[in-house]
Amino acid sequence: MITFISNLQTQIRYSSDVLTNILSREHSRILEPLLSNTVVHLGDGTTFARAWGDSVSNLPTYFGLNKDDKSLLADFGNGLGVSDVDGQLSHCEMYKQLFSDRLSQMKQDNDKKVKLYRCLGVFSGMALALLII
Repeated sequence: MITFISNLQTQIRYSSDVLTNILSREHSRILEPLLSNTVVHLGDGTTFARAWGDSVSNLPTYFGLNKDDKSLLADFGNGLGVSDVDGQLSHCEMYKQLFSDRLSQMKQDNDKKVKLYRCLGVFSGMALALLII
């Protein structure tokens, strides 16, 4: 997501193109369902905020996004296309930082859980060995 936002910032800064065209040119393999659904909804005459929000809420479960992640992603889309170029760049920068913070938090949570599961595995193995003996 952070890479996508960086690419979006570059496109907004230098292309002077409409957000729909920028999203349709963006080739993010990971975000493909989100981007393609948003562009399809925009083609139907839906507003950008609604198209983005609907696409975020319809993301498949294999994306592994929880409720907070989807909310952050939906809020990011709600702020796109509503201000001038400098406002859009500031918006992208702010959400890039928010997504970076979220990623750091998830890495810390993962590290804690890995230690817990390792200990649980070792102690379960020792308990099983004691039961067998």
